[in-house]
Amino acid sequence: MEVRHLRYFLTVVETCNYKLSASRLDLGQASLERSMRALENDLKTRLFERRPHTLELTRAGQVLRQAAVKMLGEAEALPDRVNRGARGEIGTLRIGLADSTAFNPFIPAAIQAYRQIRPGIDLVLSDGDSQDLCDSLSDGRLDAAFMRPMQVPCAPLDCQVLFEEEMALIFPPAHPLAERSALSAADLMDEPFVMFRRDLSPTLYDTMISAFVRAGVTMRIVQEVPQLISLLSFVAAGVGLAVVPASLGRLSLGCTMRRRIDGLSLRVPLSLATRTTDQRVIVSEFVAYLKQASACPDGSDAAPSPSTPERDAVPACVREDRVGPSVDCID
Repeated sequence: MEVRHLRYFLTVVETCNYKLSASRLDLGQASLERSMRALENDLKTRLFERRPHTLELTRAGQVLRQAAVKMLGEAEALPDRVNRGARGEIGTLRIGLADSTAFNPFIPAAIQAYRQIRPGIDLVLSDGDSQDLCDSLSDGRLDAAFMRPMQVPCAPLDCQVLFEEEMALIFPPAHPLAERSALSAADLMDEPFVMFRRDLSPTLYDTMISAFVRAGVTMRIVQEVPQLISLLSFVAAGVGLAVVPASLGRLSLGCTMRRRIDGLSLRVPLSLATRTTDQRVIVSEFVAYLKQASACPDGSDAAPSPSTPERDAVPACVREDRVGPSVDCID
């Protein structure tokens, strides 16, 4: 079946007359009739009933008319769609979020803004621990992932650090240390801690342990939990203290969150990982957008806003809970 035959067919349907259709198409009438017979032969069915001075569509012809309109419309739109795909304006991006990054407000705000400036791109989100995301990126099930940089990088992945995220200390309700106006790392000596399993996020786990060691404090871990968000429930139950991303600490379940501990500096990087072998425009543009969005000036408290659809349009973005000044926060 040839596309030109479908165009001829719709012209004949419109006029119900071979002679008039041939004139409109600048074809010989005999040539047009041969084309219609060829179309019927391809489909193995009659499309027209020949009447005196006119043509009438058969039921098969009526079905073909609907399909031909759709097919020709898609064919006409195909060059533009191909070019938009080449420019990275349409397609699907499968994005993963590490459990320890999912509550940072920058990520949903930036993704929502990207949807608005690139409405032709379908963003499919999923979550998992660091190793799961590395495996999914490596085998092509994901195109990009928000995660902590791996201490032993997963080849062949490229990790672009977007910013450093502040961590916070979570105290059980009515804990005596939480009421103090100032705290030092030494005050935490011998306090029980609840931690997530190291395999969930090795970088985050080791960063926290190292920070306490540098401050001269050995964390007394009394229990490990299988999910980062489970820490809040265990702290609320009085099992121990916990260190979590400040963005997660906002869901503190009645606990107290403190960011300022004298002698203890807790910040962890948040990165966007992609495959080094993935050179598609749709991926490289998304990476460039996130890098530019994460570099907006400190102090901006506005979420990304819709912008014009030009390629270089990047909105303002959230800076809260990233690298701003450290302050106490009592929830």
